[in-house]
Amino acid sequence: MPRPHEALRARLGAAEPLNSALLTIPDPGVAEVLSTSGFDVVIIDGEHGAFTLESMRDCLAAVTLGSAYVVVRVGGHGEVPITSALELGIDGVMVPCVDTAAEAARIVRFARYPPEGTRGVGISRATGYGTDLSARVERANAATAVMVMIESRAVVENADAIAAVGGVDALVVGPVDLAIEMGLSIGTSSDVVDSSYQRVIDAARHSGISAGVGGDPGVWRGRGASFFMTFIDVVSLASAARTEAVGLRSVIDL
Repeated sequence: MPRPHEALRARLGAAEPLNSALLTIPDPGVAEVLSTSGFDVVIIDGEHGAFTLESMRDCLAAVTLGSAYVVVRVGGHGEVPITSALELGIDGVMVPCVDTAAEAARIVRFARYPPEGTRGVGISRATGYGTDLSARVERANAATAVMVMIESRAVVENADAIAAVGGVDALVVGPVDLAIEMGLSIGTSSDVVDSSYQRVIDAARHSGISAGVGGDPGVWRGRGASFFMTFIDVVSLASAARTEAVGLRSVIDL
């Protein structure tokens, strides 16, 4: 399947509906399955997944056999994790636990080449290993997406300011951390959870960028969200395995 021609950043800016799968298992085969299954985006989980840069590179090569965009959820706000991921030649970064507009602005600078940022030019996969270097660097700022995660109730109050930072392409609610921070069970639905989601969505829409959620797309698409995180490889594998094991036990115990 061909790779998409339009940059992910442009599609986020247009708030097009996109569905994504989270890759936590550092295996190229799993990466290829996700990329060829119809998801718009595969997110390589460099925050919680057991990835090295080498295994990220191998999974990235597998993802590009399909038609999905590739985003890396990096392990922190620092320049090194952001630029190291970008040197792999990905479509964007997702940065967790962004608390303020100042943090978001620093992240954007790390992800952009001068004059928009401070990213250094490397001879890497991102620059075609030096082939057509100037053109690739010039295109990168316009094409590379920066997605920031809102993961606490207090930070929800800063959503408007974070969304207004130039170069931020999406606000993404971190549903698990947000629920835990609120003292709720994971997956709990409540008025405070719904209002927090809506506050982030409204902030993103007001700034003309995409809003991402991990909740039910059937609910949140109608309320303004456009980026959806609904599939996690290891969660789906565990669920399928348990269901299969219970079914088999009921047969062999007859």
